[in-house]
Amino acid sequence: LIIMADLSGSSTASVSINGVEYKMNTSEAVTGLTDAIKRTQTVTTTKANLVTFGAAAGAGQLIALDFFQLKNHDTTNFVTVGFESASDIAYIKVPAGRTIKINTKELEAFSDGSAFSAFTNLTAISCKADTASCVVEFLACD
Repeated sequence: LIIMADLSGSSTASVSINGVEYKMNTSEAVTGLTDAIKRTQTVTTTKANLVTFGAAAGAGQLIALDFFQLKNHDTTNFVTVGFESASDIAYIKVPAGRTIKINTKELEAFSDGSAFSAFTNLTAISCKADTASCVVEFLACD
């Protein structure tokens, strides 16, 4: 018996530059979640998968991705997070102390400037520390 769960979250960003206030409030709900992976782990300078995606959920594997959030707990070094499909990979640099969040299971990436063709489903999310090992914390939900 699988009981579906809902995820909710909100954030506020606010900055004042030259006396002008810029503010953005967001809230969201992701419904119908059936599985989650929550982990705090040390990543090294060798790329390793945090989560893989396949036909069945299991240890470190989800069927798809509806929510992903990662925090780099290091105070000095950045980590590189890779969002991989069978044909593409997109990398995001996560500076020390920063967090990223995505809410999609599809990817299309180009390095040659070619035109968009089609989204493909993620097959893995990987992570690699830049200079020295870093502790990251992540939550991935399906």
